[in-house]
Amino acid sequence: MSFAQRLLKKIQVDALARSVRSSIRPPGAEAKVDKESMRSLLGMLGFSQTEARDMEFQVLAPDDPQGLIMVMDNELALYKGTTVEDVAMRKNPVVKEMVNIRNIRKILSDKDVVISRRQDAVDHVVGMIMGDVDLSFDKSDIEEIRALSVKALAGLDLQGIGDGAAMFSELLGFTDHPWTRRKNSTVAKGVLDRSDPKKPLFGPCLIFDKGAARILWLEKPMDISNKENRELFKSIVNGDRLADKTGAEVFDILTAMVVEKFGLDNGGRVDLKNRGQ
Repeated sequence: MSFAQRLLKKIQVDALARSVRSSIRPPGAEAKVDKESMRSLLGMLGFSQTEARDMEFQVLAPDDPQGLIMVMDNELALYKGTTVEDVAMRKNPVVKEMVNIRNIRKILSDKDVVISRRQDAVDHVVGMIMGDVDLSFDKSDIEEIRALSVKALAGLDLQGIGDGAAMFSELLGFTDHPWTRRKNSTVAKGVLDRSDPKKPLFGPCLIFDKGAARILWLEKPMDISNKENRELFKSIVNGDRLADKTGAEVFDILTAMVVEKFGLDNGGRVDLKNRGQ
């Protein structure tokens, strides 16, 4: 697996985990957790689905005494060293089970088998997925990402162009542009500077227009509190005004930025796990 593939995996896992975390609410809240994204994360580890007592369980290595079980409710509790039957009894006991002293203890406390829940459980699963993934890279890896991105651009491969934009944005720590974050046809990411609360700046900025398979680059930061700048931004996205750079040149700029940021010109190698972005 190439560095590009490993980085895309990280981006995918982070996005799924972020979706689950943002859906978790305080105990008792009516909002439902993003189970679909949680299932996707668990599926990467080989968890399989089963049901008991009208509850959904995701299970890893059911025949292993140290296997893992997650109850797919708003708590997302992760159990270890027990069985689906035992967890189901603890979560939804019948009357005859509640008269047994041992069962009562289990029902009242699950500390002996729960290793994490909610946000901590999501973090635990992400750690299992990404723990052994090598995220180290050198200049040649970045040049490969550039080559893949330029090839995708030439072939009008929307997935490939989007992957390239996502990988460079990840490496450079870009954030979503507030003016496009809800638009499916346009992705814009860049540097957000709020050092002056009255004049927040966004830029440089990378724009991916999916509808036209275009990559655009805006070098100069824009004051996003200025309505005129919003209209200017729209006109650039719509193709009525020119961007500073377009096409393959944008990936050249992004490559140079990553090389400079991580000091890759000296032939060294960097590990994303050991260095903040």
